[in-house]
Amino acid sequence: MDREFIEKVRQSVDIVDVIGRYVNLKKTGKQYRGLCPFHKEKTPSFYVNPEKGVYHCFGCGASGNVFRFLMEMEKMTFTEAVLELAKEAGIPIPEKVSGKGEQERPLQALEFAAEFYHKMLFSQKGKNALNYLKNRGLRVEVIGLFRLGYAPPEGNALVKAALEKGFTEQELIEAGLASEREGFVFDQFRNRVMFPIRNIGGTIVGFGGRTLSKDVEPKYLNSPDTPYFKKGELLFGLHEVKNNLRAKNVAVIVEGYMDFLMLYEVGLRYAVAPLGTALTEMQANILRRYAKRVFLLYDGDEAGLKAARRSIPILLGAGIIPKVALLPKDEDPASMVQNGKIEMLRKVLREAKDVVEFLLLDERSRSSDPSVLSDFINESLEVLSNTSDEVYLDLLLRMFCEKTGLSFDVARSKVNALKEKALSQSRLPKRRQQQDVSRLISGEFRSVAWGFLMPEAREVLLQLRTDDFEHEDAKLLFQSLVDGQGVDELMAQASDSVRNKFARILTTVKKEHLENEKILENIRIFVNKKLAKRVRKQLALAKGNDEVNNILINYEKLVRKEGTAL
Repeated sequence: MDREFIEKVRQSVDIVDVIGRYVNLKKTGKQYRGLCPFHKEKTPSFYVNPEKGVYHCFGCGASGNVFRFLMEMEKMTFTEAVLELAKEAGIPIPEKVSGKGEQERPLQALEFAAEFYHKMLFSQKGKNALNYLKNRGLRVEVIGLFRLGYAPPEGNALVKAALEKGFTEQELIEAGLASEREGFVFDQFRNRVMFPIRNIGGTIVGFGGRTLSKDVEPKYLNSPDTPYFKKGELLFGLHEVKNNLRAKNVAVIVEGYMDFLMLYEVGLRYAVAPLGTALTEMQANILRRYAKRVFLLYDGDEAGLKAARRSIPILLGAGIIPKVALLPKDEDPASMVQNGKIEMLRKVLREAKDVVEFLLLDERSRSSDPSVLSDFINESLEVLSNTSDEVYLDLLLRMFCEKTGLSFDVARSKVNALKEKALSQSRLPKRRQQQDVSRLISGEFRSVAWGFLMPEAREVLLQLRTDDFEHEDAKLLFQSLVDGQGVDELMAQASDSVRNKFARILTTVKKEHLENEKILENIRIFVNKKLAKRVRKQLALAKGNDEVNNILINYEKLVRKEGTAL
């Protein structure tokens, strides 16, 4: 992808605005600070530097630029992140960087698999799977829109078709489409209805599959974790309904793929579904970008109620206002739609309980036993203490105290103590993390980093070779320099270790440093020492005077500074 285009996109978007859609940022000096979206913390350690165009968390070490942030939050590739922000900024996308030809091979394999499964659904082999979907109430139009499919029962149907198409076994394994056992490669999914899972950019990154065999467990199977697919960081259906969520500022969380699809079928097109797991902090942070109010519409059984209880503190911590829609016992959203209970479903959503009302459904809230009531109050205050919005927290505590008779001062004191405890627990690891990262940045790494910031330093450094370096991260950074990568590409695509170290350096560099001749002089000395070391190694291995003479001649050509000694 053209570097000028990448740079134009980066300069056209406000990193504070983009990250601010996921994180509550507050200005502190020249930077912005907030709670890190990549790990759980109670005190902000996540900083955004708009001048440098980077973010860095001093707690977990996460760092990068605006492209990297979008890649992490939305599970996008680098190309997808650049194109998404280009569209947002209204920058015309040149045909040569449309991204179609740059898609990585495992992602191409996933796209091929989706087409293969979809065709299978409408073949004779997929007859039972298609009947299952139709009997649940899905129209062919919706089946086509979401590209639902069928994985045949043979052990290698997809693998065979993909190999004939030019994909390798390794690419299929990397995409999570195949597994290897005892030297044999076989399909990951067999005899299952297939649900393609897209990232926010619309790229298929994995699948969910529902078995059609009564004696096969698990009933639902997801793709294994891959660089593109992590089930705790994706939401089924979000790509298709994200504009509806933004328009309404409301989202409904349901438990399963069929719950989502059945709601979509009847026009309730602002739902999303976790991928068969409990709601995660990452999913809540992603959802907050599109909606501040969320309805939990889980199954009407004890498991559904437990899932709601687990989800509430996560949503409160993400700055979301949650409500719980209580379904009748043994009902789920899909069954209610299928049984024609759509109006009842709408009524359940209208009558959804706010957080305090839901907590008070616990029968212990009505106990006359002080010890039982005390346990309930303490547990409830712990849930409420997760609320990141202080105004909303104040309102929730007042409502809770009014219903339970608890003194507001006591409730506020307890919540403050809970917040302070969580805060103090996160401080020590954070300080250690900061010290460890700084200590692990080698002199080699720091020297190469200047090559990305000063053109003159880059020219001097390129006299070296990768094998002149001792530290692995310095070798990786130098290779990026040799490959002609710029800061934008490095901060988006480098390994976590390289990116985090480079970000620490970048945030300390001032404008006047870039014009400091002393730094350039130090780089020349560093390079000359490396060249001298290389020559010493070569001389130690040299055989005969002719070879020694050739080594010395080559060394004289490379060294630009007089007085360098071997």
